[in-house]
Amino acid sequence: MDSKFLSLALAAAWGLGGGALADTAVVGDVEWTYDLGPEGAIVLKASPAAGVLEIPAALDGNPVAGIGEEAFYGCGELAGVRIPEGVAEIGWRAFFLCRGLEAVELPDSVSCIGGEAFPFCEKLAAVHIPAGVTNIGDGAFACCPGLREITVAEGNPRYSARDGVLFSKAGDAVLRCPGGKTGAYAIPEGVASVGKGAFGWCGGLASVGIPAGVTEIGEEAFQGCNGLSAVEIPAGVTNIGDWAFSGCTGLARVEIPDGVSAIGGGAFAGCSGLVSVSIPESVEDIGSGAFDGCRALESVALPESLTSIEPYVFNGCSGLKSVTIPPSVRKIGEDAFKGCTGLTYLDIPTGVLVIGWGSFEGCTGLKAVDLPYTLNRIGEWAFKGCSGLAEQGIPEKVTRIGSGAFAGCSALETMSIPRSVERIDSSVFWGCSSLKTLYVPAEWKGKPMLFKTERPAGCEIVYR
Repeated sequence: MDSKFLSLALAAAWGLGGGALADTAVVGDVEWTYDLGPEGAIVLKASPAAGVLEIPAALDGNPVAGIGEEAFYGCGELAGVRIPEGVAEIGWRAFFLCRGLEAVELPDSVSCIGGEAFPFCEKLAAVHIPAGVTNIGDGAFACCPGLREITVAEGNPRYSARDGVLFSKAGDAVLRCPGGKTGAYAIPEGVASVGKGAFGWCGGLASVGIPAGVTEIGEEAFQGCNGLSAVEIPAGVTNIGDWAFSGCTGLARVEIPDGVSAIGGGAFAGCSGLVSVSIPESVEDIGSGAFDGCRALESVALPESLTSIEPYVFNGCSGLKSVTIPPSVRKIGEDAFKGCTGLTYLDIPTGVLVIGWGSFEGCTGLKAVDLPYTLNRIGEWAFKGCSGLAEQGIPEKVTRIGSGAFAGCSALETMSIPRSVERIDSSVFWGCSSLKTLYVPAEWKGKPMLFKTERPAGCEIVYR
């Protein structure tokens, strides 16, 4: 179960979030705000929360059973925390953004560490996971650049540690590399899965060796590893998760092995140094935004196993000079190639039926587009701002041209609309300052509802 939902379930069981007024208790110089559930008190806040804080074992005679969601969120002056025996759960984002936190002592009673419990605890150097912990939520120790070591009590039934890195008990999944790891790291043999966020934001890692037995690279697995200059994905991998390598600005080349069937959404987004990527024929799905913002990417050949180019896949790839779209593709999604200013020519193959909203918007270098006869829909803003297009034909099967489809195509001089077109929406030719002649079907004469777009000054409508 996802730790966020587990936190909510436990909170409900303990009576949290039900609208009851919180209680307060003063212990020493600290005022504690808490809520009361069937298991005891849940700490919601401490004031002041600074220096080394010792959470009381009881508040007003009620045993402290948990630390609530966001209880110490943003407490930058907090240097250390001692959590008493009896606390079972550390809630979602409980210590999020505690930048000054250097040490935390977790008791054996803790069973759940909520998602994002300790991110951005920049001075946290080490974490020991007690034997009773059976659930560590996603991102619990993400973005902790000072974290050098994670250890696990020997009797823990679910987790283990090796060389300061968190693994599953069986050692077949790597779960969390501490953010302070630097240089080269080799994932040990026997690992089959790189877990969600396992190496996320480990900015000091220069390389990670992935063994041949790995079959899955999870979501956000290497996200934000901007020092990572090389990665070799082994042949056994079948899935690359969402955002797996996003923000790895140092990666220059990636070869995806044959056998991978899916590249997740945003998998390589923001890899601004990525020059080339090899995509095998085994890939059947490339998720939305997979290469969004890879502005150094120069060329890409898409496999014939694809039937759709998803939204934002190559959005902002300004260095892209050539792309090979296979005939298996039926749809080009929204903003798929938006801002690809390096493209000069596009051959969209026979078989494509739909060009989506903003697919090629802002492709200012585009001089010519070969549209297939199978095309039946040109979406809104599809070629907006393609200021290099001088002439464009519309295939005979197109039935509708969406709003602003060619808006801002300032070099466009002529266009011919086929009889198949049932309607031209508004602003299709807005800003087409060079458009002199627009050829439309003769039967459109006297039927303004079919022709809603505004034509530029000086543009002649020719019915034929």
